[in-house]
Amino acid sequence: MLQLIGLLLLFSFSQPRITVTQNIVTRLEARYRSARTLQAAFLERYTENGRGLRTEAGVVYFRRPGKMRWEYQSPEKNLFLVDGKSAWFYVPADHTVTRVPAKQSTD
Repeated sequence: MLQLIGLLLLFSFSQPRITVTQNIVTRLEARYRSARTLQAAFLERYTENGRGLRTEAGVVYFRRPGKMRWEYQSPEKNLFLVDGKSAWFYVPADHTVTRVPAKQSTD
């Protein structure tokens, strides 16, 4: 009987914590799903066999549905865009623009 009371007490004290956590997760997921835009700084490090090859950094923007813009600042300025239909890559130093259908882009 004492064990049953102990289990009931344990369950009654742990239940609100689970409910609070679930509530926080539910609210966070709802906010993320309702976001139309997102902006973040990024840092990409490319390695091979544990050896650093290169690092790129900049700012990325996302807009629903299916749009994004990657503004690379270092080591050189580049621009990568997806407009929902096409993926564009602009290299100012080379004065080149590459366009491919978004579904065929490897990026």
